[in-house]
Amino acid sequence: MSEDLTNDKRSESSSETTSASASGGAEASPDAGASQDARVSAAPGTNTPVSGKDGRIEELERHVAGLRKRVEKLGGESMRAEYKVLHLTQEVRRSREAFGFLTGFQRKIGAAGSIGALYDVALKSIIAELWMKRAVVLEYVEEERVLRPVAALGYQNDQRPDAIPVADVDRELWTTASIVNGATEQTPWIEAVTSALSMPFFTWVPSVANEGHETILVAGTLAEDSAQEPRLTDHDLGLLVSVGAILWVGRMNLLARDRLRLQVRYEALLHRISEVLLKDYDAPASHFDDVIRRVGRAWSFDRVRLIDRGTGENLSSVRHEWTTRGTEAVGEGSPHPLEFTSEWRDAMASGQPIRLDDTHELPPDDSAALREQGIRSLLVLPVTVNASVVAWMSFEQCSRRGVWGDEDIKILEVIASLIARAIGRQTDLEERAHLEAEYNHAKKMEAVGQLAGGVAHDFNNLLTTIQGYAQLLMSRLPEEYRESGGLKEIIMASERAAGLTRQLLTFSRKDTAQTSAVNLNESIEEMMKLLRRMLGDGVNVELDLAKELSITTGDKQQLSQIVMNLAINARDAMSGEGDLKIATREYENIGPLAQRFTIPGVERCQVIEVSDTGTGMDEETQERIFEPFFTTKEAGKGTGLGLSIVFSVIRRHGGFVDIESELGKGTTFSVYLPVKPPEVEEKKGDDTAESMSGHETILLVEDDDNVRGLIVSVLSASGYNVITATNGREALERMEESGDDVALLMTDVVMPEMNGRELWDSFSDLGYDVPLIVMSGYPKGEEEGGFLDEASTYLQKPFGPKEIAEAVRHTLDADHSGGSLPDRPGVN
Repeated sequence: MSEDLTNDKRSESSSETTSASASGGAEASPDAGASQDARVSAAPGTNTPVSGKDGRIEELERHVAGLRKRVEKLGGESMRAEYKVLHLTQEVRRSREAFGFLTGFQRKIGAAGSIGALYDVALKSIIAELWMKRAVVLEYVEEERVLRPVAALGYQNDQRPDAIPVADVDRELWTTASIVNGATEQTPWIEAVTSALSMPFFTWVPSVANEGHETILVAGTLAEDSAQEPRLTDHDLGLLVSVGAILWVGRMNLLARDRLRLQVRYEALLHRISEVLLKDYDAPASHFDDVIRRVGRAWSFDRVRLIDRGTGENLSSVRHEWTTRGTEAVGEGSPHPLEFTSEWRDAMASGQPIRLDDTHELPPDDSAALREQGIRSLLVLPVTVNASVVAWMSFEQCSRRGVWGDEDIKILEVIASLIARAIGRQTDLEERAHLEAEYNHAKKMEAVGQLAGGVAHDFNNLLTTIQGYAQLLMSRLPEEYRESGGLKEIIMASERAAGLTRQLLTFSRKDTAQTSAVNLNESIEEMMKLLRRMLGDGVNVELDLAKELSITTGDKQQLSQIVMNLAINARDAMSGEGDLKIATREYENIGPLAQRFTIPGVERCQVIEVSDTGTGMDEETQERIFEPFFTTKEAGKGTGLGLSIVFSVIRRHGGFVDIESELGKGTTFSVYLPVKPPEVEEKKGDDTAESMSGHETILLVEDDDNVRGLIVSVLSASGYNVITATNGREALERMEESGDDVALLMTDVVMPEMNGRELWDSFSDLGYDVPLIVMSGYPKGEEEGGFLDEASTYLQKPFGPKEIAEAVRHTLDADHSGGSLPDRPGVN
């Protein structure tokens, strides 16, 4: 502007100088005058020419007018510049205020200690400092497809905001930041928001939070009257977007901090649970109550249960239970309510986790059992050991609807696995203890068996003498002799004593098993006539024999003895009156049972069940029932060997026995026997009558004087020449004296100085080739087995004159003919 004014002044000075030269030049030339006349112009608005002076005035006026316009123009630009400066000043002030607000807001958000406090700080700051009337935080619940208010401010108690239902078509709308200013922008989605939140003017700021929940911050204002429309601007939206960003970051930090805190807490809990379960390594189950109590308190559950897999009618049975104060305990032993719905029962049995957030949303039939126990929400996790479900852990909420987070479920699954390991360890320890007990029991039985076998051996020698001389006398006396009755009683008593001795040998596993093809059903039916007579009229016997039972291999007499002894034991338990049931079963797919047999490769088994209605047994009696000489009967009414013999026979056949008994409710013995297909037997020779006499020389070696005397009497009466010796060394001397005259060697096994085995080895070394008869109170195979295999004949004590004569004659005849010996009772 100053430059323009200078230029105007310069033009005016130049004009005045020019005029003065023109008027003051007296000596001007005619040309100059003509020029001057030519510059005269007409006055403005007339056709009359203006003189020189007036023209200059008009020209100056025009300059003044132009200057005035220029001044006015410069003044307008100055005002606009001042306006712009004012506007920029206001923007700077607003930015400073926004920056100060956001800085303070961020500081407040950072100080919040929980999500609830975070939302409270945010909404209060928005309403107090941003001139908003209402503010709401919404979270999207995917299961319900609604935006649910989780925090709100600016509402009266009776004007709480409602949840906003949303559809997939609206997703793009409610996940985008936007401004809504009144009714002019109404759409169905905005109408729903306005109706639920009661805010016609609002800003909408969404953000994606953790755990799949989308979070929205809504802040707005209201119209005080119809003429007032408090429209929101982009500045408001931008500021709220910044607020939302700070809020979401603060929320994420809090969630991360809470997760870290929970992780540390849960890790400490897992560490403590591990310590508790390992505290008593041999008895982890004793700490299960402590474990579920800690879990229940850590997650604020109302009820936590550890449930065993049932073995009876019910699939499950509560083993341990913890409840918070005010929650009713269901009680140990009760089944879990889920098993009363077939779908959930199948899921439990197959090991699938079951999660129910709200049982009130289930159909009445599915939720009836759950509601009876007050369960509102629950999570059931399987406890598996060796890929098999052995138990379940049930976490229950009764007072409120539960929300099961993925992180929580993972931690609870880890706890279930710790319980599983403890149960597995407990099972292993119990199995080990059971095996140790069985081993100790077996060792004790072996020791007692050795004692019983030794006693039986000595008894057999005595019984051989008693029974042999009694039979010898009976054969020499006429039947009408008055002492014949007494002799018969002696023979019968010795036979009963021999039976008792055989029982002792069976118990000590020194009895010889005569294996053959056996049909259990036929064996049981054959013995029923005798069994009913022994049981008496007061015992009602019921047979439940399986059809088409397979033929197996075993000792028919010993298997019959199992049934006989169990039936007699049942009769005594029922005091002679009651119901006795004998049943047989056969199973092809035996599964885990195969591991319990004492022989490998068992694929099928047969079961003999003997059940009574007697007094039953307590656990202590059941543990000792198979011990030798243990009996609950009165003195003189039982030997305590019956069930011991049953146990020994079963074990010898490769089987096992289970007992189910309860005081006052009877007992069931279940005998499991492996099915062994019988081998094809060779046809035996005919049993024809033969002359038992002879004239050969026999070398008899027996250390028992009575037994030796009996044998000498029998063989001498039959025509044989008998040379005797009391031990092996004496027998060798007799052999050297007699030379080739000896046709047969009869020897005992157990003798002083030189036993039967050593004697036979010496015979072989010296080149003596004679048939051998071995005599023993032990069964064949138990004493010097290799030696007995070389024997031509085996005589089991006790024996009588007939068995002696048959054994000698058959052995000599077989040696002469090169044939084999036919089987005879007592002769092998």
